[in-house]
Amino acid sequence: MRSDLEEASPATTFESDVCIIGAGIAGLILARKMAAKGKTVHLLEAGGTSEEARSQELYQGEMLGTFHSGTTGGRYRTFGGSSTHWAAQLLPYPEEVFKARKAVDFISWPMTESDLAGYYPEIRQIMQANTYSFDEKFLSQIGAEPYPGHEAVRVRFSKWAPFSRRNLGKTVGQDCLASDKVTVFFHANALSLSFSPNGTEVTGVAVKNYRGGQFTFKARHYVISTGTIETSRLLLNSVRLSSAGPRAFSDQIGRYFFDHVSSKVGKVSSQALPAYRKYFAPYYLKKTLHTARFETSEALQEKLGILAVMAHFEFEEPEGSGLHVFRRFLHEIQSGQLGRKGGPEFSALPKALLGGLKTVYDLKVRGRRIPTPEARLTLHFETEQKPSAASRLLLSDHLDRLGQPKLAVDWKRSDDEASSMRAFVPYMDAFLKSCGLELEWQKGIRDSAGSWDGEDTDCFHPMGGARMGLSPATSVVDAQLRAHNVANLFVASCAVYPSGGSSNPTFSLMALTLRLADHLAKL
Repeated sequence: MRSDLEEASPATTFESDVCIIGAGIAGLILARKMAAKGKTVHLLEAGGTSEEARSQELYQGEMLGTFHSGTTGGRYRTFGGSSTHWAAQLLPYPEEVFKARKAVDFISWPMTESDLAGYYPEIRQIMQANTYSFDEKFLSQIGAEPYPGHEAVRVRFSKWAPFSRRNLGKTVGQDCLASDKVTVFFHANALSLSFSPNGTEVTGVAVKNYRGGQFTFKARHYVISTGTIETSRLLLNSVRLSSAGPRAFSDQIGRYFFDHVSSKVGKVSSQALPAYRKYFAPYYLKKTLHTARFETSEALQEKLGILAVMAHFEFEEPEGSGLHVFRRFLHEIQSGQLGRKGGPEFSALPKALLGGLKTVYDLKVRGRRIPTPEARLTLHFETEQKPSAASRLLLSDHLDRLGQPKLAVDWKRSDDEASSMRAFVPYMDAFLKSCGLELEWQKGIRDSAGSWDGEDTDCFHPMGGARMGLSPATSVVDAQLRAHNVANLFVASCAVYPSGGSSNPTFSLMALTLRLADHLAKL
């Protein structure tokens, strides 16, 4: 069911078993599963069914430290959230991410990889990805030539879900709208949580529409699934306004904010293309694309005392080429923006069709995704960050259009990221050479000091700010994602991550969310 708060009578109070704040990837998955377990769910979406400028502008924040592009980029305040634009890369965290590692100051997750692994088949079903292995066994499963022997480099394969499954607003979201157990409230901006006199229970959520109308949502259980950055803003504002808020962990909210850091480290010359096509071109099987990821092995991380680093190839077709235009059309279709201002011109449709035909031929006939000779092919490194209490999200003194404090982002960087990337270079170089690929490394990357000529930015993977842990003195939520000492408040977002590894965090978030649903159903 659906309800638009722009059309509802102000001062109304709504009640349900579970109130979920945020209808992005985590919120939609949680809502559908809770409904399947017989619970009534109110799902609050701050935007509409497609992007709106008035919603997006609420993400504007203030930068206090290093510029963090993911504060506004890669975030979408609309039904389906970031899934309206993501490429649906699926890759679980390796086991060592959950451990207390020296490189991240022995910070560990209050769980193991096995606590999440049981939910991986359910994620594959949701995304309709195939069942091939994520690790190097994938090559033997499909009868492909294995990589030459290697120890320091761990090879895994990301799965990219079929295009039709990427926008969860069009899949899981439609199930929610059709359910008599779920009501999706659009244009429902959660402002703050209210607490019981002793601060140990949430008693309601204050919500406002864009016309200034205010509402109250009450439930047995509340789940914040607004994404990393908005999670901290909502919690910080709630504590600010409440005399009975959860003071026990209030100083931890917003701390240990981090991302992945990405750098372009080299390029593939035209002479090296045959080796790339043989070993590294993505595979396409059973409607799922598979791309190789090359990671620092656990042994190498321990030996060198470095952060987790992951290498991957990217290729970019020339601007205006058929493949480039085809991908733009697909992107606009996924996000629901086709034909809107800023989208691809329909006059480019013939060129896009030609590009699409080549793509279909490569995927369906060759079973590989082959770049054209004109494509720009580069190697990128992505590294985790060492979580730091000084890297944090705060409330600004400036207000947004709803009268709420904007966010202030104090993102901290360290030398550990660059030094970890540099340490991985000789091992990755040796691995590539064993495959017959000579990479043209960026100038300066082999030097022990200074920088190199290449992009160096965040990856739109914000994490932390409400991290998991055993104590409210050092964390915000426990292993069940429940806020410390608040009986009915939970967080389902990457904000809970104690550390981030080097791979995309969304797959593990989906597993955490499914696990939370099973936990809530027992309460």
